[in-house]
Amino acid sequence: MLKKILILALLFIISVLGLTFALQNPGNISLKYYFDINWQAPITIVLLLTLIIGFLLSTIINVIRIAKLKRQLRAAKNKLKA
Repeated sequence: MLKKILILALLFIISVLGLTFALQNPGNISLKYYFDINWQAPITIVLLLTLIIGFLLSTIINVIRIAKLKRQLRAAKNKLKA
């Protein structure tokens, strides 16, 4: 029960910090890519998108790694049965 309360308190603090950051930094930033592609967006949106992209990439990598380890474990179990 205490662990849940601490996690909720931590999430609340992080949410408040994120909200105050967004309110204090309303300005747009300009991102320049190859081939003269420019994108202007609020800094909070850019940071949120980079966070989401990083999360998705790490999740994909971990899913691939776990699948490989499960195949290795299955092969080892089959080898022990034989």
